[in-house]
Parts: sequence; C-alpha cells; structure tokens
Amino acid sequence: MKVSYPNHKEPTPEELQELEKLRTIIKRATADGVLTKGEIETIVAAMYANKKVTVQ
Repeated sequence: MKVSYPNHKEPTPEELQELEKLRTIIKRATADGVLTKGEIETIVAAMYANKKVTVQ
C-alpha cells in the first residue's frame, strides 16, 4: 500500500545537513551496541534542536 502526504515538501539543503548530523550522532552512539542515558539525551536534543519535529 502506497502512502502519500498531500502537504509533503522536499527537505531544504539546511534540513538535509541537519539530518546528516543527526545520523552521525546516532551512528556514533550505537557503534558499541549500548545506548547510555547521555547518548539518548544527545540524540533527543539534536532531534528537537530546530523545533521542526513532525510525525513524518
């Protein structure tokens, strides 16, 4: 089943850069197979840094 979002917009270059930073943070945090409380807090802070968190 294909899902479409009528208000979908392509991410801007700045948003893509922020997503890449978040991906790097997550890769580093999960490299040893264990997430510490500090790593989780760092990931959550990065997710909410731009105040644009959505369900998509």
